[in-house]
Order: sequence, then C-alpha cells, then structure tokens
Amino acid sequence: MNPTTRRVIKLALPTSFITTLLIGCSNTISSSGKQNEDYRKPEGSRSLPIEKYLLSNDEELILEKAKYSAARSCMERLEARFPPPAHREPFKLQMTERRYGITNRDEAKIHGYRVPAAGKASSTTEEEPLTHKQLRALFGVEQGKEKGVAKVSHINGKPIPEGGCMGEAERNLSNRQRVYGDGRLAMNISQRSFKKSSSDPRVRRAIEKWSSCMERNGHPYENPLTAGEDLMNGRSASEQERKVATIDSDCNREAKVAKTWFDVESDIQNGLIADHEKELDELNQIKKREIVNSRKELQIS
Repeated sequence: MNPTTRRVIKLALPTSFITTLLIGCSNTISSSGKQNEDYRKPEGSRSLPIEKYLLSNDEELILEKAKYSAARSCMERLEARFPPPAHREPFKLQMTERRYGITNRDEAKIHGYRVPAAGKASSTTEEEPLTHKQLRALFGVEQGKEKGVAKVSHINGKPIPEGGCMGEAERNLSNRQRVYGDGRLAMNISQRSFKKSSSDPRVRRAIEKWSSCMERNGHPYENPLTAGEDLMNGRSASEQERKVATIDSDCNREAKVAKTWFDVESDIQNGLIADHEKELDELNQIKKREIVNSRKELQIS
C-alpha cells in the first residue's frame, strides 16, 4: 500500500511497523468473502475521537481555495500576477480507511492497493511554473545561491507582508491566530495514538492472525500497512495485485485487524484528548472561525 497524498500523511502511517510471528488462523479465505457478513461495510465509516478537532476533506478544500483567493488579491496589490494552481477535488479517503490496512473488498477487486481517484485535479490545464518574482511575493523569501532562503522586504517598490501573500492570507483567514488549518496538537495526538496502538498486544495478536491467513493463501506478508507494495509496479493495478488485495481485505476482516486496532486507538485518543481538552477546544474554535472566514472569502472573490 502506498497512498501519497496529504490526507494520507495526516493518517500518520509509518514506513516500518512491528515484526509479527506467524500463527494459525481459521479457515482459508474463499473468493466470495461470504464468511464475513459485513465485508461490504467500509471501515472508513467509523470516526476516531481526534477527528472532531481535525479538518474534514471538504473543509481542507475550502481553506485551500480561500487561501489562494486571498493570496491572489495580495499579489495583485504587489503587481505580481499569480495564476493559482488548479484546485483539486476533495480527497475521498476517510481517516480510518487504509489506516489499519486495506478493508474495502469492493475497491480491492477493482483498484488493488491503489487509492481510487485520490486528490484528482479538477482541471486538466497544465499549471504555470512560478517565476522568482512571484515566489518572492508569495512567500516573502528568495532563494539565495550561498545562504539558501533569505527574507525579502519589498517588490515593485511595495512592502511584502510578513510571510508573503500566503502568510497574510493565513493570518487574515484565521483572525490573526498562529494556527491555520489542522492544529499541531491534534495532529500530534493522531500520530502518538497510532504509534502507541501499533505495539498494543491486542493489535499485535490480530496482525499475527492476519499474517498467518495471508501466508496460508500463498502471500507471506507480515505487515498489513506495507502488504502489496511489491505488486504496485505499473500505472494501474494488475490482475495479481487485485487478487492479493482482495484476499488481504478478507484476511483483515477475518482477523479483525481494523476493528481491534480502531478500538484500541480510540481508547488511547480519548485519554490524550482528556489531557489536552482545553487546548483542543481552543483550536476547534479557531478552526470554525477559519471555515466561516474562508466561506466569506469565496463568496466575495
């Protein structure tokens, strides 16, 4: 599995995981998957406790569009033309999808281990590369030959706001708060809970059962988060990749990997949230203001 968009980065999936011992699990998976009555229900339909404090896919897109809209107004003020990059459609992958391995059998049969239409651009127009002048105005810095990045204070005789037009846009949309988009604390809790849950004995046992199930079906993988990476060679899923991914999703459900892991991580997150409830509530209020301001920006732009 190799999802590569920002939304998957938010899921905090590590490259390496735990080494598992292969132990027995029950009957061999059939191609129909009928041993699991609920295999059609996507695991992503369940929400982790921390998601209350993170942006949804649609909210992320709103903030992105609003920031580019506000930044363009700033660029015009600086007389630096700025063609924003093509906006992307909302990323459809929910937070708990693929977080604990592949579980959607219907998607596995069609797309293998690949995320279908992930973050697809809404326009086929090729994006223009930004000039040095545009980059200076956008971010308030200039790439130096010796010192790397250096701050720039003016362009076309006009003062560049701190952090460039992007920095100004974020400050305006967040009512001049130091946070824009997902708060670092909420992201940190998501990452910490995932890391801690991955070593929980209940999760380890479920993964061992999954690994044994995969080996019995002819695919000796040890990690449900990296299974199938050796099959993702072409631009689209091969028949073999789709077959293995389907077996993987069946083994995941038989061994109850996603269910067990979700329950364990939810308990961990509830504890971490209780420890930081005040700070998270403040971040949530900032997030709500940003969404309101972003909607207003898009109405007047």
